[in-house]
Amino acid sequence: MRKVIFIISCLSILSCKEEKQVDFYENGAIKEEGYLVNDTLKNGLWVTYYENQIIKDSSLWSNNKLNGKSVSYHNNGNKYGEGFYKEGLRDGLWEWYFENGQLEERSNWKSGNVDGFSELYYKNGNIRSEGNYKEGYLDGILRLYNEQGILSEITTYKLGKKEGKATLFYPNGKKEIVGQFKNDLQSGTFKEFYKSGELKSTTDWKNGLYEGEFKSYRKNGDLWLVGDYHAGQKIGTWKEYDASGKIIDTETYKEN
Repeated sequence: MRKVIFIISCLSILSCKEEKQVDFYENGAIKEEGYLVNDTLKNGLWVTYYENQIIKDSSLWSNNKLNGKSVSYHNNGNKYGEGFYKEGLRDGLWEWYFENGQLEERSNWKSGNVDGFSELYYKNGNIRSEGNYKEGYLDGILRLYNEQGILSEITTYKLGKKEGKATLFYPNGKKEIVGQFKNDLQSGTFKEFYKSGELKSTTDWKNGLYEGEFKSYRKNGDLWLVGDYHAGQKIGTWKEYDASGKIIDTETYKEN
């Protein structure tokens, strides 16, 4: 890679000099250009290019740190990302785009971490997720959507871990699973539903393992199967019922 340096100004023999530097690809096309202070510190506007001379990145620098607005582009010329830096770290609103120009992400940053709202999108323009972050960790309610824009999950987080209620949804909008998390692990009773909305099963959890009674139901509400878990393993007698409520099978499990 060839380099060309132009001396632009010299404020003081003892202080600094600012020079414009231009770097080239082997084919002679410009690769990067901007200003250096004292031959080493990037300062002011720096622009990088793809070999086809479409701008790849345009960013402001101060004392060799990104400081100010930064815009990057796909090699088709469409914008890829845009936002601001403060002392080398992302700060404030940032947006990223797919190659087709459709918004991919919009989020708020502070001191180099996502902090505040965050939204992700599919290429078709429908929202993919929306949530809140604190110092780079999910914190609060996260909503996920399928590619058709239909809500598929609502989960509560605390500093990156699942904490509180979580609900999964079928594509028809009805609930699929409802439960609670504690310190990122399943805790308490989880309920699963059929696509038509009827209760399918109830399961107790503790520290991320099955713990307690399990029951499953037919769509008409009749009990189908019942048994107990301990530390994630089946224990005791499990019973299966037919449509009339008669026990048709039993299995006994011993605890390991």
